[in-house]
Amino acid sequence: LRLARLSRETYEKVKPVLPPWDIPLNPFDAGVCMQFHFTDMEAFFDVIADIPGDENIHCAIMQMPLNPSTLVSAVPGITEEFIRALEKKYIHSMLNMKASGKPFALWRSAMDPEEQRLADIIESHDMPVFQSAERAIKALAAMQRYEKRKAAGMHHTA
Repeated sequence: LRLARLSRETYEKVKPVLPPWDIPLNPFDAGVCMQFHFTDMEAFFDVIADIPGDENIHCAIMQMPLNPSTLVSAVPGITEEFIRALEKKYIHSMLNMKASGKPFALWRSAMDPEEQRLADIIESHDMPVFQSAERAIKALAAMQRYEKRKAAGMHHTA
């Protein structure tokens, strides 16, 4: 696998969520960008969901972001209903990352029970969540090799 060079069009789409300094677009550091857009995470994820749709990208891998409902649960006055609604938006945002139809995988950095619960929910919607970035990369590389072999085999029989 090679890192793709994102198109100018994709750069313009994600520009509103970038920090006030230059960062590489690939790999895209969603963590630093989230720090500037925590108040509207749904809009943030809608913007970065455009990245896998870039014409130069054939597959995408992303670290499973911290669940924002975990952060707000300690805020006084936050209701359980609000936390569950925020969690649903989070899950929807993760699943929306595969809207381009290209292979997409998440990898997790924490191994706590809450993250496992969310990973189980996301995987129940046919999105893989790997235990490490390396495992996600190896899985998508294997898929690419399989597709190339399949295409080569079809070419020889035609």
